[in-house]
Amino acid sequence: MKAIVTGEPVSRRALLEKQALVLAKYCPVDSGNPLICPLCELRKLGARARRAWVRRLTRSDLEFLTLYHATCSAERRRDAAGSC
Repeated sequence: MKAIVTGEPVSRRALLEKQALVLAKYCPVDSGNPLICPLCELRKLGARARRAWVRRLTRSDLEFLTLYHATCSAERRRDAAGSC
C-alpha cells in the first residue's frame, strides 16, 4: 500500500524541522556548540524543549535557520581548509 502524500508544504516543513532539530542539537561542522552560534543557548536545553522551540518556528524562520547554518558551515569548512 502506498503512503498518503499530504502535499508539498507539509513535507517541506517536516524536512526543515528535521534539519533544524539536528542543528539545535550540535554544530554540523565540529559536533560542538560554538559560542558564536545563535543556537548556542538553545543547545543547552533538553530535547523536549528544543523540539517545542523548533515546532513554534514559522516555515520562513525554518528556511532562514537552515540556510544560515549551511552558509556558516561552508564558511567554517573553507576557513579550516585554508589554515592547513
